[in-house]
Amino acid sequence: MKLGARELLFIRVMVGLLGASYWFVCKKANERRNALMADIRQKQDALADLSRRTAGIDDLNRKIETTRAVKAAVAAKKKVTRANRPDGK
Repeated sequence: MKLGARELLFIRVMVGLLGASYWFVCKKANERRNALMADIRQKQDALADLSRRTAGIDDLNRKIETTRAVKAAVAAKKKVTRANRPDGK
């Protein structure tokens, strides 16, 4: 088979088309995928950090209720102390 100028030009155009498709399609898709994967890794690290930080909290609602009860007891004690004052203030 003889390769003439037209055939060589056609092969060059096909190789160029292959290179251009890689440059404009595959390369940008790979960059986007890598950026998304980095974002996913960052979010997974944040979730793992959150899990480590909240591992020691057994029952957050129980602690909130205890705090509210202490605040209520302090407020009630203040009211009793004010009522026992001679000037009533």
